Amino acid sequence: MIFLLLTLVGCPAEDLGVQLPVGGIDAMTNEDLKRDVWSLSRAPLEDRRVGQPGHEQGLALIEKRLISMKTLPAFRDARQPAGEGFNLCTVQKGQSQEHILITTIDSGVGAYESASGIAGLISLAKGLNEKKRPPHSLLFCVIAGEEGWAHFQAKPPVPLDGIRGWFELGPLGLEGELKEESMELAGKQKRFFHSALATKAESPGQQDDLDFRVLLSQLREIYATIQEELKR
Repeated sequence: MIFLLLTLVGCPAEDLGVQLPVGGIDAMTNEDLKRDVWSLSRAPLEDRRVGQPGHEQGLALIEKRLISMKTLPAFRDARQPAGEGFNLCTVQKGQSQEHILITTIDSGVGAYESASGIAGLISLAKGLNEKKRPPHSLLFCVIAGEEGWAHFQAKPPVPLDGIRGWFELGPLGLEGELKEESMELAGKQKRFFHSALATKAESPGQQDDLDFRVLLSQLREIYATIQEELKR
């Protein structure tokens, strides 16, 4: 009997015929956000810039987390060479040939400046992974800075004219109103979401004082906005 109980405890719920909740706004949690932010901003990955020891390990972790959200590599694999670094893109296939693009820029340092946006992207991939295929495909991309943008625009994973909506996550997780700005890039209208620092004297690269309840609340706002675009 004891052996049977130990065996059951060690089995994934899906293997036991238990259906876990899939997707939806409640699939995004503080626990996931904390784990991903701290994993990407503390030793040994506190510096994931090109040439630093944490660079390759950080890429592998981000790729693994996005693939675990039931997304597929968007290039030949998930990575696109971008100078000395890589862009990372995965896709959740939808019912149409059009795509919703969700991006964040990875500077490689800082819980606020870099990891908050990546953790948010991963959580959105989880929340948008519902049982029914979405009306349009969802493309999740972590861009390797300005050089990464140049490579992304030159060789996008899907034709740019097939992008019907573009959402970019900036640094998130600080108290205050979620900021939304609209700008044009590569002939496409981009909606940029971020939470601004209270004063310019603060250093965003080293800002670790994130409120994960605020981060989750901001992601839920962005999730609702993406859902509106999917229904159009």
